[in-house]
Amino acid sequence: NLSGHGFLLLNAALVFRAHVAPVRDAKAWLPFLQVVLAALAERGGRGGQGAVSYTHLRAHET
Repeated sequence: NLSGHGFLLLNAALVFRAHVAPVRDAKAWLPFLQVVLAALAERGGRGGQGAVSYTHLRAHET
């Protein structure tokens, strides 16, 4: 269960459009990503688990 470990998945296929420059669509995501990254940094600074690899998370699924 990746979400139980705080794993965030974003589907870029839902964001980028062929007729719009990627940088234009990406700007709309900047505030969201800033909040997510700030929350992750705060969590890591308070003794949280911090970043772990995908392989590490998969090892705990079995």
